Amino acid sequence: MAKYTFLIGSGVSLKSGVKNVTQVTDALFSDPYHEYNMSFIKGKNPSDEIQIALDASPIQEFIKLLQDKCNHYLRERGELSQANYEDLFDLISQIRDESKNFRDNLAVNSFCSIIEKESLPTRKKYRRLDGVSDLGEFCEKSLRYIEAVIKYSLNEKQISGLKVLQDIMEKKHQLNIFTLNHDLLIEKLCDQNNIKYSDGFSVSDGDVRWYQPISWDNGKKVKIYKLHGSRNWKYVRHKIRGDRYAITKGNNFCEDADGIKVDTLLDKGYMLTGYRKSESYYSGIHGEIHYRFAEHLRMCKNLVVSGYGWNDVQITLKLFDWLDSEDDRKIIIVHADPVNMANSSRHLPYNRFQPYVQRGKIILIKKWFQDITLEDIIKYET
Repeated sequence: MAKYTFLIGSGVSLKSGVKNVTQVTDALFSDPYHEYNMSFIKGKNPSDEIQIALDASPIQEFIKLLQDKCNHYLRERGELSQANYEDLFDLISQIRDESKNFRDNLAVNSFCSIIEKESLPTRKKYRRLDGVSDLGEFCEKSLRYIEAVIKYSLNEKQISGLKVLQDIMEKKHQLNIFTLNHDLLIEKLCDQNNIKYSDGFSVSDGDVRWYQPISWDNGKKVKIYKLHGSRNWKYVRHKIRGDRYAITKGNNFCEDADGIKVDTLLDKGYMLTGYRKSESYYSGIHGEIHYRFAEHLRMCKNLVVSGYGWNDVQITLKLFDWLDSEDDRKIIIVHADPVNMANSSRHLPYNRFQPYVQRGKIILIKKWFQDITLEDIIKYET
């Protein structure tokens, strides 16, 4: 039985209408949002009386202030790139941590003082009923706002461009998909084609599927590992099972098969973002998934990579450590313009990338992911 292992990033979802990094960043400023019950909802608040109090535009102004400072910093360093939503999430996290004394960081102390002063007029506009928002609390709201925008940006308009995965599934080959994406395209592809898969969650228990890592060890041919989390993961409370991760049928108040209530504690999708997301790679649900990724790589000879921007430092280092540790290991990169891919990455400069190509350690398939077929990769079984 053939086995294939993929690592995929956001590039493979573009054909299905999922927004890319630039589009998600633009969405932070382009659409109206309002806060309701500690969550951010897309659109204007339907209640005119409290519209001003709950309007999220001051948060957008605050994030734009930080984006302008980030872009100025990048230009001074000679970089052509613009600050994206991950840069902003990471910066706001550091300001939040410093302001709330979560950790000591002398390097950002002076910058936080500047932002405290410059953002005061913006913070005064927010939630007039509560007065001026503390900088740390304002950062907390800003982080939740960014997470909400990410979640809204990941709605799939269609399932498109995944033919090679569908072909592997239909031929009943073993398929291991490690994905950095939060969207549900792979799950929907499986459901649409009646393909059974393992994703680390149990079979349905009423309205709920519980986090159950042992489910990856079953005999199903397709296994999905979401290295950065998923927009449909929730953190819930159950009077017997306690607080834990789960996937529910969409509503915040649901029941298990015995009629016991399940309350949602965290309804943002448990997604990792920002450049310090790697701090979560070693514990909890993400720790389990990254452990399985490392274990699978240890037994793997060929890894097909597509849609990945090579900007996650820890994953990029892990891949090159794995590639260098055995002579017969290969990374097969699917990208129509691999030189531009390498030059666009912050952690994969072309001068590091090219020698691996010359040695045959990196194989290039110069096509977009939606254009490849099983014949293109058939010789690169795991």
